Amino acid sequence: MNDDLVLVDAAPLVAELREWLAAGGRLDLLPAGPCRRARAILSGEQNVIRLDALDRLAVALDRPWLVNELAPPTRTKRSGPWAKPHPLRKLTTEQVRAAHRLHVEGMSIRELGRRLHERYGYATAHSCANALSAAFMRHGLERRERLEATIAASITHGRGARADKAAYKRWHRATYGPWPSDRKAAA
Repeated sequence: MNDDLVLVDAAPLVAELREWLAAGGRLDLLPAGPCRRARAILSGEQNVIRLDALDRLAVALDRPWLVNELAPPTRTKRSGPWAKPHPLRKLTTEQVRAAHRLHVEGMSIRELGRRLHERYGYATAHSCANALSAAFMRHGLERRERLEATIAASITHGRGARADKAAYKRWHRATYGPWPSDRKAAA
């Protein structure tokens, strides 16, 4: 079954469109196709929408998470009892937002995958981390930059050596004793 031919109920989309309009959105600024579709949904002329059209409308409204919330779980191309839902569809919006809060507080996506893969129904920590990363992007949530995460993991005792080398060395000498280079100079 082609995912683009899947029809989705447009009733939940009416509330999203009204909220978007209340926040200052204007239908006349949308591209022609999504504009016509939004007007038809708001007027009640259209009560279902194709998945590909929903995707284009969600992108035009700058709300990419709408597709994940409104679309039914999709199947792989295989059919039968072994077909599994798409991995992005395993995570609910609440689960993604809870994981994102932990990520913003300092936990890496890899660590989130290790801790949450069994609870969220993933076979491995790696597959859960990939799904979380994709879900953060799909929901428009910020991810920590690789450099920022590396710096956070590399700083020892909360102090960096490069910012003020002399102050760091004074603190290190007071806490741990002389540096190896101090011992060489004294000899």
